[in-house]
Order: sequence, then structure tokens, then C-alpha cells
Amino acid sequence: ETIVNLGQNAARLGVFASTFLPIGGPILAAISAVAIEILNLTEVAEHNKRICRNLSERVQTANQLLQNKVLTAEKDNVALLNYRKALERCRDFIKTISKASTLIRIVTAREIERDFNDVTRDLDLAVGELGLQQIVRTREQVRRDNAMLRDEVKESLQVIEKALANIFDAQMSVQTKMDVLDAKLETIRSAMTHIDDAHVMPPNIESTRISSAHVTDVLENGLPVVRGNGMIRKKMFIAQTVAEKTLGYLRSMSRTLSTIEKQVAILTELRDCQYIVRFYGTLQRDDCLCLIMEWTESGDLYTYLHQTPNLSWDFKIRVATEIASGLVFCHTFDILHHDIRSHNILLTAELTAKIGNFESARKDAEDSILQIPDLNLRYRWLAPEKLKDYANTKYNKQCEIYSFAIVLWELASQQLPYNDIESTTILTDRVTAGYRPPYIPDTPEVYQQIMELGWCDYELKRPTAASMFNALSHLKPSNGDIPSNSFFNLYASISTPPTPTTEEGTSEYDARSRSPSKGGQNAQKAVADLAQPPQECDIMSEPDSTQVGISIMKRSHKPPSISEALSLHRQKLYAQAWPMFEVLAEQEDALAEFYVGYYLYSGKHTVRYDPERAVEYFKRAATRGIPDAQFRYAVALLEGVGIEQTPETNRIGVEYLIKAARNGNSNAMYNYGELLINGLHVAMDLAEGEKWMRMAHDRGHPSAYRTLADRLEELGQAVPEDVSENLNKSVNSSF
Repeated sequence: ETIVNLGQNAARLGVFASTFLPIGGPILAAISAVAIEILNLTEVAEHNKRICRNLSERVQTANQLLQNKVLTAEKDNVALLNYRKALERCRDFIKTISKASTLIRIVTAREIERDFNDVTRDLDLAVGELGLQQIVRTREQVRRDNAMLRDEVKESLQVIEKALANIFDAQMSVQTKMDVLDAKLETIRSAMTHIDDAHVMPPNIESTRISSAHVTDVLENGLPVVRGNGMIRKKMFIAQTVAEKTLGYLRSMSRTLSTIEKQVAILTELRDCQYIVRFYGTLQRDDCLCLIMEWTESGDLYTYLHQTPNLSWDFKIRVATEIASGLVFCHTFDILHHDIRSHNILLTAELTAKIGNFESARKDAEDSILQIPDLNLRYRWLAPEKLKDYANTKYNKQCEIYSFAIVLWELASQQLPYNDIESTTILTDRVTAGYRPPYIPDTPEVYQQIMELGWCDYELKRPTAASMFNALSHLKPSNGDIPSNSFFNLYASISTPPTPTTEEGTSEYDARSRSPSKGGQNAQKAVADLAQPPQECDIMSEPDSTQVGISIMKRSHKPPSISEALSLHRQKLYAQAWPMFEVLAEQEDALAEFYVGYYLYSGKHTVRYDPERAVEYFKRAATRGIPDAQFRYAVALLEGVGIEQTPETNRIGVEYLIKAARNGNSNAMYNYGELLINGLHVAMDLAEGEKWMRMAHDRGHPSAYRTLADRLEELGQAVPEDVSENLNKSVNSSF
């Protein structure tokens, strides 16, 4: 009898290297490949992340158990085939529920619960056939899974409906709303699929044609009103002010008509969104093809920000929310704008923000590597992965989220991003090394967190447009209760459980409220839903655990999650948290890698001090964009702890210290500022050092101003008045 040991020669596939089956034959190879697909889909899920993660974790656990299980090829071949089929159904279901466009279709057909039950039942049967009874769900687990599905779908639909609310009539029923969305999705799919490349005028352009007689000139002081190098003119169309945008002469456009047709198809379907510039139709004038668009009286956001100083945070938050709503609309219909920046955000006379200029827009995954003629105009907003290798890196929704985060910073600062850098080469080097725009004083805390999550180095950690919109909308006044005809209420029979908190006391970042009126509990919860980044921790000051003992991790039906490990850590149950962090770190969870390094570096919490291993874990997490890990790794390199100190390690240490500072770590800001004002490991630069010390102070670092003042006095230089006043207040408050 042929014995197949699934634990031998385990293939190192993907990021869960040790948990997948070896490639020992066609079936096992297929199982491994599908498991990797499930993991990757879960990482990029836009909606229903908990459901996707639940299914992914069950598959991971099954594969872990299969590694060391001895199977007879004759007896278990059928079981393996059934398991593979169950994984494929699981993969297809995750594909469907993780994107808004396909989620809407399955909800509209009221098939989602049936499909979920079919998928999970097949998985239960398949693992049972393989003798993995510990993974087969109990009735109570089935009940909980169904409740989780209903709750999470309800949450996803709530965000989608809030962002797309204006496309529905007030009296529409729930089912009608869903049908409207599904019909619009189908129209876009059809329009994008059936684009004619021929030299004749494509049908979509013909169907949107407006007679030139209906579009008349608008004169101000006897002159036409023009924008965009004369290519955009203010006109009147049926008593409405519109913009006539000239695209070019038809006789020379035969090769570009297909691209224009795509643009027209996209604009036609996006016209219902109040936060996207409205498209009225096309027009032929003197052999020129023109687009007739909404006229935005106040121009573009970039110009407005630079010409209108000291804008209120009410204005900035409202505009940010409106842009996010427009972006959700695009992403719901799988449309990528490809050029999100303040120049392409247009403002109406009432200062409502609308996304414009869809010349580069494409369907998601279509033509995703574009050769952009004016790339130098866009590089300040480009994601680091695109800057690193533009030609070969696929543009996706995560790239667009990064660009939006830079626009959020523009709103906060009213400045050009990286305005001190003119060279594209230098900026590319800095951004890909982890640099980000500096903190702007008085930025609301929740807004800052949303922004920083959006420009995260690790693209899979960036939130979705829907979750950013949800968090930003909570910074605005409440919009009231959910209407009774909301399709959110399709799943209203089961209430949504509160999101578990993961806070351990008050972090350094949370200690100050830069704008108490902007945010509140709803906004904080919404940000918690975006991501749960590691809070800054001080190894030297963290209290020892009062527990002494050994904790044995019991086998459970699912592997530990990072949220469970963090919860135990924050309850000071370190002996229980430690093995969870170890397991998760081996699965290459970046946050778990940081905490393993933290435990090893501190030598506390029942874990033996091991600085060499700690540095390795800090490095792993640092390279994956965890700011606390970047700071700890930098300190270890600069102090020679756990690694031999050399000029090269000092150079790398400074590099990672800057990354951590740029990513918002206040300890890194303070330490980098201290290096600059003392000329240690870097050239002395008092002005730059003062800037970082001020940023550290603004983030609540208690020693920043004192260290800065002491150094300036030591050099015989005047201490800035505001620094002295702050120090005097601190002294007086201590008496």
C-alpha cells in the first residue's frame, strides 16, 4: 500500500509557508494552490473581511493538521478530491462576497445565505472525510457563523448605501434599490465589454450626442470663459451652465476613439453620483469632438487650497468625505480613476467636491499598467510600489487609496506634497524608503489615523474606500437614523455586535485630543474598523506581569488570531499571549513579528532575553511597514544591541529611524531630532532637528522641548519663545 505522508517535503508557498500541503502530486498541488488563492483573496478583501478570514482560518487549520497525517492513497484519494472541490467553492464564495459589485448581485438574488451554507457544509463534509473531526463545526458554531454572515453583510451594505444614497429615489423599496444597483453594474459591464475599435463613431458616443445648437456661448466682460489652456470653455445647455471640453479633431482621432468610448461609457454610468462631475453628453463642433460636463464654478481643489488660507476643519472634513464618497462609487462599480490628486477634485459654486477628469479611468484589472504621458505631474501622489517600478506594477485600488491619503494631507496642510523636493528621483527614493508628508499641527486625531493608514507602505494594510468613507463620515454631524426602506435592513433581524476594543489604557498617540469636537466614539470605532496598528510601547516602563506560571495552549478549532493575542497582552496575560504571537509570527503576521521581537528584547513576561533574535524579528516587521518595529530596529542598530555596530548598521539605523518618524512614531521623531541637533550619526542641522522635536512634542512626547531647549542653551543660541513658555507652564503646573 502506498503511504503518502503529507508532512514530508512541505512546499514553501506564499506567506503561510509552513501551513500548506506539499506538491506531491496533482491533487496536492491543486490543494496548495487553492489554499494560497484563498489567503490572497482574504488579504485584499474589500468587504466581509471577518467571514473571509473565518473561512481562510479553517482552511489553514485543516492544512496544518494534514501535514502530519498519514493517508493511504487508495482510501483517501477521493477524500482529497472532495476537499479540493470544497476549497474551490470556498475560494469562489470569497471572491463573490469580498467585492461590492459581486456582493450586490448575490444579495439582490437573495442567494447569499444559501451559498454560504452550501460552501461551509461542503467544507465540513470534506474535512470529516479526511478524519479531521476537530474542524467539523458544531450546531452552535453553525449558528454563530450564520449570525456573523448576516451581521457583516449588513455592515457592508450600510456603508455602500450611505455612499451611493443619491442614486435612489426616496420612496424606493429595498428590493428596488438592489435592482437599481445590479442593473447599473450590468450596464457598466456590458458597455466596457462591447467597445468597438473601428473607425466609425462608436455607438456609446453616438447615443450621447448633443446638438451643437443647444450649447451656446457664455461671455463675461465680452470674452469667453476658458480653462485648461483654452480646451475647456464655459457654455449654456438647457438653462444650465456646463463645461465644453475639446478632445481633438475627429479626422486625427481614429486610434483613440476606443479610449474615448471607454471614458464616455464610464462617465455615463457615473453621472448619478453627486460627488462625481456630471456628464451630459458629447458634441461635434467644427469637426472637433467635445465632452459636455458640469461646470464647477470654484475651480479645482489644488488652486482653491492655495488661494484660500486658513480653511476650517469643518470644510476640510466635509470635502474629504465627499471625495471618499465619490471614490466608493467608482470602486463599487470596479472603476479605477488612475489620477486621484487635488487638481482633479473640482468644486462647485457651493464648494461641493466632485471627482473629475476621467481620461485615464479604467475598469479594475483592465489596462492596469498605463503609460502616462504626464507622469511627472502625478508622481507626488503615486503609491510607493508604483514609484518603485511603474512599468511593471499593476495599478489597483490600493494605489488609489494611497493617492487619496495624500489628498487628505493636502487638505490638512493646504500645501503641495513634498514641496521641498523638486527631483523626481530624490522623491522616489525617499517615498519608497518610507518617507511621508509631515504631521500638520491641530489635525484631528481620527483624521490623522485615517490618513496614515491610507498611505501605509504595505499596500494590503491600506483600508478600502468604503471604510475610509465610513470613518470620515463619523467626523461629520450625525446623518440620523437608517431609513426603514434601507437595504441595510435586509439583515436587521440580527443586531450587529460591538467591535471588540484592543486598547491597552491610553496610548501615547491617544493621550491628546487635538480636536475634541471632531470624532467621538463613532469615529474612533470606525477607525478601529480600518485597521488595528500596533500602539507605541515603552519596553523600559511597561510593568512586569504579576503572573508566574506556565500556560499551555490548548488546541482549538481555529488558529489564534492577532486580535486574540493582543487582547491577552493588553490584559497583561503575557504567558498566554506569547505562544500565540510566536505561532502568528511564523505565519509572517507583521504585527506578531513585532511583538515577538518586543518580548525577546525586554526579557520579561516569562520570555528569556535574546537580543539577537529580537533584532531579527524587529527587522522582519520593520521591512513590512510596522512603525514601532522600525523604531525598535533602528535603536538596536544604532546602539549595537543584538547586532555588531558598524558604519553600515548606523546608516541603516538612521534610515529606519527616519521611516518610523515619517510614519508617525513620536519616539522616533524625538530620537531623530536629537541626532540632528547633536550631529550624531548625521550632519548637525539645528533647524531640521527643531522641526522634528516640535513634531514629537505635538505628538505628546514629554521630553522634546526640554531636550531642544537644553541643547540650544548649550550652544549659546536663543530658545524659541513658545518653547520657553511651554517649559515654564510645565514647571509652574508641578507646584
